Amino acid sequence: MSSRGSRGDRWTSSCRTRSRTPTSRQRPSALPKTSRQPRSAALLWDLATAIRRIEGFVADKTWDDYDADLLLRSGVERQLEIAGEAMSMLRKVTRTLPTVCQMSTGSSACATS
Repeated sequence: MSSRGSRGDRWTSSCRTRSRTPTSRQRPSALPKTSRQPRSAALLWDLATAIRRIEGFVADKTWDDYDADLLLRSGVERQLEIAGEAMSMLRKVTRTLPTVCQMSTGSSACATS
């Protein structure tokens, strides 16, 4: 049985088995949702990684460099999207994230609005 492309020409690969060579590492957020704790850790990893990448992208750059470089702006914006999505999902997973007041004071007696 031969495989053919849309124009009738033969495909160059006839390999029918999966390669044993891994092509990329599975991200922690792609792991199965078995419990809240591992999922929270994966989301925190995504958040921290996005922040580190942004820091690396903008290191030694001026505002003019950032403004003039579309690729740099796009990269920073994408990492901000990843960080925001991780925070949103983390909020849904944990349901009881501490507020900024609680994190800065270490107290749960902060006023709520």
